Amino acid sequence: MFADQHMGLYDRWHSGLNDIFKREESLIILEDDTLPSKSFFLFCDQLLTKYQNNHQISQINGYNYRSKVRISESYYFSNISELWGWATWSDRWLKYNNDDIKKWDKFKNDEIYKKNFFNKSEFDYYFKIFEDAHKNIINSWEYNWVFSLKLNNLISIFPKKSLVKNLGFGHKGATHTHQKLKYLSLTKNKKFNIQFPLIHPEFIEIKEDQVVKDVEKRLLKNSNLSNFIYHSKKIFHMKRKN
Repeated sequence: MFADQHMGLYDRWHSGLNDIFKREESLIILEDDTLPSKSFFLFCDQLLTKYQNNHQISQINGYNYRSKVRISESYYFSNISELWGWATWSDRWLKYNNDDIKKWDKFKNDEIYKKNFFNKSEFDYYFKIFEDAHKNIINSWEYNWVFSLKLNNLISIFPKKSLVKNLGFGHKGATHTHQKLKYLSLTKNKKFNIQFPLIHPEFIEIKEDQVVKDVEKRLLKNSNLSNFIYHSKKIFHMKRKN
């Protein structure tokens, strides 16, 4: 599918997926700077089938900031969404892909909405993102989607091993990931293959300890430790070039 004119990432992402989801029941979605492992496709395919009729599940994530998670199952449930290689169903996208972010001022101080977060750190992390998205400081299609999923308290799936690598870190044309060393100070950014048959969790439930660890990993990007690692690697790279 090709647009007649340049629309920009925000508008084209919505219009493109809207058109495709009117014809397809589910999709595996990759942007041009994401490199999946071979097992990523089968992982998504099997879980798209397994959870097709469970509307509590919003999407299947391929990227995992933590690279490898020590659990016996092949995946775990979370209230965090990751869009670097993912999959979802048409009924979820067509229902939750909307302008809910415009309601941010109404919900950001709502006590019932706050209960969708496990702790203050998680709420503060998303508060800054949604605040910037609402004010158009961050021009990204994904935060409308993520906010809508949070607002409706939906669940996503994370693989125990990251199945996707992001090739956009540090690229001159990158919009949000141009600080390569900043991101690599908090994620190994490696892709792995996962073993089959998949080992499914016994229950569909979000484990608070996993969410806390995922949020802590993301918070590292703005921490003193991350800044120290970032500047140390930057100096090391400059010395290697010289």
